[in-house]
Amino acid sequence: SGNELFSPMCDDLRPPHCGSQKSLRDMPEVPLAWTREMAHFIRKLDPNHLIISGGYVKSGAALDVKELDLIGGTYYSADTTELQEDIAVVNGQLPFLVKEFGLAGYSNLTTVESVLQLLNTSKAVAGGLYWSFRGHSKEGGFYWHYEALYDTFNSQMTYPQAIHWPGFDNSAPTYETTIVELLSMANANWNVNAVMSTNATAEIFVPCAPTWVLIDETSFPPCFSFLGATGAARYEIWARAVSKIEESGEWFRLMGDAHDAVAERIGRMTFEDSDAVRKLMGQIGTSEPWQFCTQSCNSIGNCSECGSVLTFLLNAT
Repeated sequence: SGNELFSPMCDDLRPPHCGSQKSLRDMPEVPLAWTREMAHFIRKLDPNHLIISGGYVKSGAALDVKELDLIGGTYYSADTTELQEDIAVVNGQLPFLVKEFGLAGYSNLTTVESVLQLLNTSKAVAGGLYWSFRGHSKEGGFYWHYEALYDTFNSQMTYPQAIHWPGFDNSAPTYETTIVELLSMANANWNVNAVMSTNATAEIFVPCAPTWVLIDETSFPPCFSFLGATGAARYEIWARAVSKIEESGEWFRLMGDAHDAVAERIGRMTFEDSDAVRKLMGQIGTSEPWQFCTQSCNSIGNCSECGSVLTFLLNAT
């Protein structure tokens, strides 16, 4: 049970006047009996997984629900007073999890820094989950998600968005690159020492090769779309003329800094560069079959092997 229970779909669980409340913390909570009943029901069906509750933290009442394994809440403010108060109430009787933090408009970066600092200094907290990451679409590109939020810290409306690994844009209010770095360092420190330190470094792995998912051979220039790889900061796209394979087999790099973190291109063409294709065709002067392949590269320049190779006829007409 968490802040999702304050949505309109859960009106049967809460008084009708709840919509006028200004803060999730001030809203009447779902009945404790419901939390107890659901925890017991889940444990009966599935005894092998952890159960967490986000309700009745400030009163401590949830601590009496014997089926609960963790307790925690959501904290979207740079002011960690409420978080500290809740940690004190739980007082180590159950592991405390910050179920969500972030989603704070233009003060988002300050919020992340504040919560991570508290997680660094509090041994009573098991960890925290950032709001939020979105992964790749099976049609190419990333999934995108935005929220409309009134930023009380800056007294203005803002539209924070979910971020994408390993970080592509660092503009306000998302601060994607910086937040990814902060979270990566925090995760590396916890993995190494069980508590935060300043010595650990985040591991940067070599991503897998991307996979072609859509090709339009009839257009000029040809358009490609591929399913990106987890951890890829950019992609290199290579091409070569089939007639040159036996002679030298040389690949020409069409693009060295392609990426798929473009909101309007989800499920659409990822690569489209007429100048690059014309330059390649100019080496021979006539249309002929060409091969294309892609590599995924991480943020420090380590790249995968080329993925599957496409072969088709370039048509300049």
